[in-house]
Amino acid sequence: MSQYLQQQVQNLLAFAGASRSASDAIFIAVMGVTGAGKSTFVSQCTGHDVDVGHGLLSCTSEVAVFDCKVDGRTVYLIDTPGFDDSNFSDRPDFAILQSIAAYLSASYSQNIRIHGVIFLHRITENRVTGSARRNIELMKALCGPDYFPHVALATTHWSTTRESVSKLRDRERLLQVQDAFFKPLLSGGATMFRHDDEAASACRMVRHLINIKDQLGGRVIPPLALQRELVDESKRLDRTAAGRVVMDAAARKFAEAKGEIEALKRAIKQADKVHAETLRQMKEENELIVRTIEKTRENMAIRTREIAQREQELVMRRLDQAHARSKAELAAHEAQLAELEDQVRQLRREAYAAKQKREYGNYSRHENDCPPSYQEAVGEKQAQVAEKQAVVAVAQQRTLEEDILIATIPAMLAAIAPAALACSVM
Repeated sequence: MSQYLQQQVQNLLAFAGASRSASDAIFIAVMGVTGAGKSTFVSQCTGHDVDVGHGLLSCTSEVAVFDCKVDGRTVYLIDTPGFDDSNFSDRPDFAILQSIAAYLSASYSQNIRIHGVIFLHRITENRVTGSARRNIELMKALCGPDYFPHVALATTHWSTTRESVSKLRDRERLLQVQDAFFKPLLSGGATMFRHDDEAASACRMVRHLINIKDQLGGRVIPPLALQRELVDESKRLDRTAAGRVVMDAAARKFAEAKGEIEALKRAIKQADKVHAETLRQMKEENELIVRTIEKTRENMAIRTREIAQREQELVMRRLDQAHARSKAELAAHEAQLAELEDQVRQLRREAYAAKQKREYGNYSRHENDCPPSYQEAVGEKQAQVAEKQAVVAVAQQRTLEEDILIATIPAMLAAIAPAALACSVM
């Protein structure tokens, strides 16, 4: 297994309390809608391209953990996926919440506290609607008012827009004063930052959260609301504050889809054949949304034990699927490489035959004596072979690492928060 992947596994184990971390280690969750700059933020803190780290492990878990040093302290940045209430088929909100809940409850069960949350929001959002609003609502519910002093709110993309600074400041002001956005968080003790997309700015927010934690002295930092509800209160996921936000959104989406289905049924009866087919496809899409949401209640009506078990099953299923794809890709690349190597050998045989025919009885076996046309063809084909060999080497390394992951992940998952798995089911 590559050193980078090994580090990723160790970071995940440290976050879940299944391996030792420094006694003064800091754990900070990074949240925000996709595109807000979470990966960039983590890269700025760690000094590494974290997209690489989202390779093999991202096919198994929604959560990724990265380590860095800030003022000599070990900091673990927990990169969480953004919620997207518009997508109820590929990655519905309840599935994302379930995955986040699995690791947060496991971590808390092993006495690992989240020392801060950094929430990133694009200042370029002209209107805070849809996914951005949903992520804000869920972050509030997931943290809970008692945790607000340990939240850093950061607006991003200040340097990537051509909009005037005055317009951006007006938008920032609205975020600060409106109850639907950041006002309750700021009133509850959260701090707001402008992130200028530089490493110094990212580390400044991390230092702020470390200072807040250190100012507690001997007092214990409160858990996130989701952790307390799942572990201490043994609530079902759908009965937590964050779960209710997801369920309310699902209920609204369900009503919209059902209404759309009825309207489409009426339209299909009146439409001609060409338009009727399009309307039927739209009806099927809404029916898929309805079926998916109908399963949401069952999928959310679970407690910590079931959350952890389902996450383990999901991790292994995703890894098996990814591994099957990797092996198929490797086999295809190896077949292409073998074909290219055969072509090189054929060209060399043809060059040899042509030279023998041309200089019968007096020829050299050296390749450099081949006719120029064959020399060029062989050179071009060998370049293709070298390129394909490099691709095959990468694919072989990936499948090897996946082989090791498949062998080690079950034990890793079994080690993650046995206390969480042992939680009573009411």
